Amino acid sequence: MADPDAEGRDAKSAYLLQRIAVILDCFTPETPQLRAIDICRTTDLPKSTVGRLLHNLAEENILERTGDYYSIGLRVANWWSAASSNSDLTAIARPSLEWLRDQTNETCDVFARKGMTRILVAQARSTRSLLYSAQEGTVVPLVSGASGKIFMAFDEGVREQALKHGLPQFTKQSITDAKRLDAELHLVRSRGWSFVEGEYEDDLNAVAARIFRGGDKELIGTAAIGAPATRLPPERAEQFGELTAHCARQISQRLLH
Repeated sequence: MADPDAEGRDAKSAYLLQRIAVILDCFTPETPQLRAIDICRTTDLPKSTVGRLLHNLAEENILERTGDYYSIGLRVANWWSAASSNSDLTAIARPSLEWLRDQTNETCDVFARKGMTRILVAQARSTRSLLYSAQEGTVVPLVSGASGKIFMAFDEGVREQALKHGLPQFTKQSITDAKRLDAELHLVRSRGWSFVEGEYEDDLNAVAARIFRGGDKELIGTAAIGAPATRLPPERAEQFGELTAHCARQISQRLLH
């Protein structure tokens, strides 16, 4: 004979999971940060329910709270890492990333584009005690940092979108002037890699190069190095940039097979 109490508990658990899924589905590449009121409007769930579930999800690191805004947390980033471990780009990129890390002893990343954001899909971490290291699965604005320069330089649509919505100022060093940006993008196209000094985070410098797929060279991602400014000053940009471009070409070649 079925236990009615157990059936009731199962139904409540299923209902709770459905509500959590509805809330998590609100976070997309186009809306990576949301307030409680935004989620209430999207889901039509009561404010008290949304507030309670957001609090619990943040406590479990499933969501991260910054002020009034919530975003996907580090726990989900770890799940992303496990889920993406067999994807083509992630698996193919790892040997080249490890080679680049061994050449520079800095943290090396591969980012894949998703809408107007980019996702960290593979990483080879530096062995240094002081290092730049984001979690695999981290989602950041597409036009940010050295990788953002690559996407804007080699995809006119991305550049136009960035100019249409206004160039974001992440730090005092961020480029927000269109003419200055275009001069920088011309330089990126001519040398095949980008370099930024503290434009996305203070005291963090980076280089990046494009990863493409197929004979039409569809831009699908970037290979990048991020390091403290003292270890990646302008005088080392060319050395690191050429190594990163070589790594990106290796990955692109492997994607052909």
